[in-house]
Amino acid sequence: MTDRERIRLLNPGPVTLTESVRRAMLGPDLCHREPAFADLMADVRARLASVYETDGMEAVLITGSGTSAVEAMVGTLVPADRPVLVCANGVYGERIDKMLRLQGKQPIL
Repeated sequence: MTDRERIRLLNPGPVTLTESVRRAMLGPDLCHREPAFADLMADVRARLASVYETDGMEAVLITGSGTSAVEAMVGTLVPADRPVLVCANGVYGERIDKMLRLQGKQPIL
């Protein structure tokens, strides 16, 4: 194993990949307009619904950065009529505060 292979990335991104993920990425490209892609997405959504026992609700896959995921989460889970505490010790917490304010929510920083 080389020094490069032993490196563990602990920053927000990019991440350290496992060998199984690296091998999976060596396969052929899959166009998002192909039926095989739609089949794969349907399978992933069904598996997520099964794992999280969504009881008839749909799992929706959203592409984007980690910031996109956080914005979707706070937009969905944080009620507009109640304050929410945001612990900010840097840019990420400050970004969440800004997201909430832009959504008309009540963050307490």
